[in-house]
Amino acid sequence: MPDTQSNVVPSLGFLALKVCSQFPLHTLAEKCTQPADLFNNKPLSDSVQYICLKPNFFIPSNISEPLVQYILKNHPDFYIELFTDTKRCRLSQLDLSVKSINCSLNQNAVEKLMMHPLSTLYLSECKFSLQTFSAIANCASTLQQLDLSFVSGFKGCLVLKELVNLVKLNLRGADIDFNRNHFKHIGNLVHLEWLDLSETPVKMILLEELRGLKNLKWLSLYNCTQLKNNARLVDLLLNFKKLVHLDISSNPSGSFYLDKSSKIVTSNTLAALAQLPMLMSLDISGSMGLKGDDMIPFQKREHKLSFLGLYETGLSFHSNVPADKVAGEANEEQILFVIETYYDRIKFISSAFRKLFSLVRDHLCSQLKRCMENIVKAMERFKNDYDIHIASTALLYHMTKEDDYANQDPLLRRVIVSAILTSMETFQHSFQLQKNSCLALTNYTFPAEVEFMYMRVVDAFLIALINHTDRYLQRTTLLLFNHLICHSTQSQKEDVGKRGAVHIILQIMNLRIQDNETLGEACIFYYHFCRSEVLITYCWTFLWNITDETADNCVEFFNRHGMQLFVDCLYRFPNSVELHKTMMGVMGNIAEVKLLRPLLMEEPIIDLFISRLQPEFDLEVRYNSAGILSNLLVEGESAWNHSYISRCCCMIKIIESVNSWDLRSRRNINYRSFKPLLSLLDHYETPAAQHWAIWAIASMASMYSTKYCRMIIEENGLEYVNRLLQSNLSPETNYFASIVIDACINY
Repeated sequence: MPDTQSNVVPSLGFLALKVCSQFPLHTLAEKCTQPADLFNNKPLSDSVQYICLKPNFFIPSNISEPLVQYILKNHPDFYIELFTDTKRCRLSQLDLSVKSINCSLNQNAVEKLMMHPLSTLYLSECKFSLQTFSAIANCASTLQQLDLSFVSGFKGCLVLKELVNLVKLNLRGADIDFNRNHFKHIGNLVHLEWLDLSETPVKMILLEELRGLKNLKWLSLYNCTQLKNNARLVDLLLNFKKLVHLDISSNPSGSFYLDKSSKIVTSNTLAALAQLPMLMSLDISGSMGLKGDDMIPFQKREHKLSFLGLYETGLSFHSNVPADKVAGEANEEQILFVIETYYDRIKFISSAFRKLFSLVRDHLCSQLKRCMENIVKAMERFKNDYDIHIASTALLYHMTKEDDYANQDPLLRRVIVSAILTSMETFQHSFQLQKNSCLALTNYTFPAEVEFMYMRVVDAFLIALINHTDRYLQRTTLLLFNHLICHSTQSQKEDVGKRGAVHIILQIMNLRIQDNETLGEACIFYYHFCRSEVLITYCWTFLWNITDETADNCVEFFNRHGMQLFVDCLYRFPNSVELHKTMMGVMGNIAEVKLLRPLLMEEPIIDLFISRLQPEFDLEVRYNSAGILSNLLVEGESAWNHSYISRCCCMIKIIESVNSWDLRSRRNINYRSFKPLLSLLDHYETPAAQHWAIWAIASMASMYSTKYCRMIIEENGLEYVNRLLQSNLSPETNYFASIVIDACINY
């Protein structure tokens, strides 16, 4: 029969969490008359007073335990008071480790929680007072598992001697008293089966006090740097006849030249340990100076070890390694197993990533999905470790561009994007990390694969552009940014503009122009000049995208002296066709904003646009110049203030230029809407604007009918075009209008 009880427990816990996420926690609580100093004398509002469970409420352990953990992650710690009444709720497990909570703990409440008959208590990385740690004694009779790894404030606490039923004790990296009395207490825990003393300053004289642990099955002495190899240590280890797992590994040193007296593991040590009858898992990673023959005693055993840690020992390359699973460096499987086994050992992870990089770079990695999942886990675990994130982003760049089924997993790709963005946010001033991250993101489809966290991507790009002046990084960032912005909605563009994007891009261009002015020799000047031209073209492309039908960003462009930069770029890069096309596209967007048109009505600016109607300029430059002038002309005769070129003369120049264009020429223009063009068709007092607008619509409708005929119909464009035909304008204008009608009919 199935165990129905085991199915009920998780479902009730899940239901409790669901209830908590939908209803206020205070529905379980009522205010009590306890004094406010429970909260360290902090001033409390009426809604944040001491609370307790409402009368007649009882919460069993299978519900209260997940509720407590949920509260610690998502609510202020005073709600923990709900669970301090041991008569009306039950707790047998409690996780107060720093990584499991998101609030500062009230130590008074913690002490009350320890009044429960706890069997398992996790306090990893906690910094409590001696009084709070001593409160563990309240559950001494029931406590079986205690995690004190990396705790602070435990010195002077004698509570361990009272934990007579303890089975599992984790003291890894703990700040405790390493004296004989303390270890005598540990040695008296006769039920203890699991002991972790990793990364502590324990010495042999203290370990001698543990001889009484006859039931010990699991022991870790990883990176206990005070221990030396000697007969006493070997004799002690042989005393633990029930030992199944032994870890005497050390951190990878990166050097083969070690003081022999500092080594714990020698050939004699291995020969002795092979005699342990129950030993199935042995970790000697980081032990240098060993030979393949040193493993012979284990090869002679009747059964292989289930696990053998040989990383950075040189032994994993030998054949006939006597273990089912090996953490080593001989192949991809062993390296991945190192990453998975030593997931919480930063030096092992960092070293293994370097070895994995060699495989990935040479396309020798066959388990990409497993690799990427482990990399992301390491990035999450070691959020603030620079070396881990540098290696991770470099690995992800190479992995995400591989043609592998793993790169077709949309969920994994999302997780990777999020991890990369977190790295960029954490290490904002690291040029190399920003470069690695942006390169990794080039392997993603923009905007489809990053739109789920649009503003995080935007912020990361903007920060990279602000903090780093390297041309390559700026070009890469802008390339990605342009792919994102050109598919953005108007509201998204407005949000990006509010974050200062326009100002930042203008600053980058000004800086590059100033750089060119300060360069000396001609050859150096030419080199940097060309590189600046590419970067500045990317900048103007970004401005073209972000100002498209977004008036606020156009205004920002003007307010940040964008027009002066426009003129500077025209004259500093006179032969850059692509740059000029992009710049004129920005001016076209500016001219569509009615508020800004009077600011463009200056003779030098009008002269500049009129001059670019000439045949020697690229079609897109002429097209955008005509469009800009058309938008200025519709402001009327009174707004036109040019001293020697009349409004009528300007219209003639536009019409003559438009009539010389090839209707089916390809242009790098993507219209989201024809509304700005359609609005010009109703300006019958400005026939040049109508002529330019109908040519533009006819060109797009005849070249890309599937996309643009639908747009014309949906935006009621045929009504505008029919009115134009009925107005009996010039034959050329009527001809372009009829092309639009025919294209839409045949669509």
